Amino acid sequence: MAHLKSLGPVVYLQIELEPLKARLGNLAERGVLKMPGQTIDMLYEERRPLYEKYADVVVSTAGMTPDQVVALVLHGLRGMSGCTLRATN
Repeated sequence: MAHLKSLGPVVYLQIELEPLKARLGNLAERGVLKMPGQTIDMLYEERRPLYEKYADVVVSTAGMTPDQVVALVLHGLRGMSGCTLRATN
């Protein structure tokens, strides 16, 4: 988590386990880093508290469209002191 924070603001998109499983599909094909034998359930339970603790911006995705999530992330980032957002092409 210290490494992530050293790269810039940490944004945690909260999502429940079942929708996450549906989105991720096959973890081996996605390149998700996990220990041998570790399931997505185990990984979720391990990482969720860390992201909740260390995130600079937390956005719940439940019932939100992608555009709504982006708007909330940008709003959260703008509220951080010293954070500058720029449009990119």
